[in-house]
Formats: sequence, structure tokens, C-alpha cells
Amino acid sequence: MESSSYYPQLDNQEYLKHYDLLLSYKLTSDVITHYFTGYTSDLQQPPKVPTDHKKNHVTYVNRNCAARNGRNDVVKELQKYYTGVLC
Repeated sequence: MESSSYYPQLDNQEYLKHYDLLLSYKLTSDVITHYFTGYTSDLQQPPKVPTDHKKNHVTYVNRNCAARNGRNDVVKELQKYYTGVLC
């Protein structure tokens, strides 16, 4: 479930020929799955909050501080528009 920026062989068609099916979050996979399938099975869904009770806040939780996909750059950009964002 990691991107090919960490495992370049995932973009190598010769390497992938050794497998019958590719299960991934990518739309080009034989079987498409959500990234969090299986990881959240023990967690309960949060309660629905009516729109008029929602606050204008952003929460960002990241386990990989050295992500290569640019998501940390997106959060740094968001910090310009939202006060109180901690990284």
C-alpha cells in the first residue's frame, strides 16, 4: 500500500509480471482497495456533526514525517490560511 516513490519496482512492468493480480489503491490495479481497509476495522465511526455545529478547523495526522508525496508541503501551505496548525 506504499507508493512507488518508496518502492520503485511497483512501476516496473517486468517485475509485476511475476504476480497474477495487483491489489492496490491505484485505479490501474486489478483489484482496487481503499488505503485504510483493514487498518480501521477496530475503530468506530465518529458521530455525524450537523453542519451548523461544525467549526472551521483542520486536523492533520501524519506518521511519516519524511513523506515523498508532498503532503507535508500541502499542510505548510494550509498553515498560511488557518491559525493554530501545529506540525
